[in-house]
Amino acid sequence: DIASFFESQLTEECKTAERKYQHVTNMVITSTTLQEEESRLTHQIPEVQQKIEKFQKHLQDLAFDAGAESRAEKVRKCKV
Repeated sequence: DIASFFESQLTEECKTAERKYQHVTNMVITSTTLQEEESRLTHQIPEVQQKIEKFQKHLQDLAFDAGAESRAEKVRKCKV
């Protein structure tokens, strides 16, 4: 009958509105989570860059030390 038809229409509209609300809520939560993660990663970038620079310097020092040892070994061999 007509009353049950309109009642079912209202129920369906309410369900649709509730689904849309849940969808938007999930999007807001996801957006917030992503923004927090972006902020955390943005703060880590300078730290990582600094560690890379220190590691590169360390490698250069090791290469220099290895070169110095190699030259010293050549000098010792020449003296023998």
